[in-house]
Amino acid sequence: MDTRELLVHIRVSSSNRQIAQDMRLDRQTVDRYRAWFKVQGLLEQTMPEHQPSQNVSSVEPYRELVT
Repeated sequence: MDTRELLVHIRVSSSNRQIAQDMRLDRQTVDRYRAWFKVQGLLEQTMPEHQPSQNVSSVEPYRELVT
């Protein structure tokens, strides 16, 4: 189980039942994590967006030659 994904689901959805079905968890597990996230103050915070890796092409040094 990915707790980050669970946190996103909890922030978006208000139903423990729907979250449990989507993530194949028990509703009580979702309820426990919801309570823990609330105590930790994680429901109000925003998570940083995932940035894609910045791959540099192996032919980048030859850009001028190719164009």
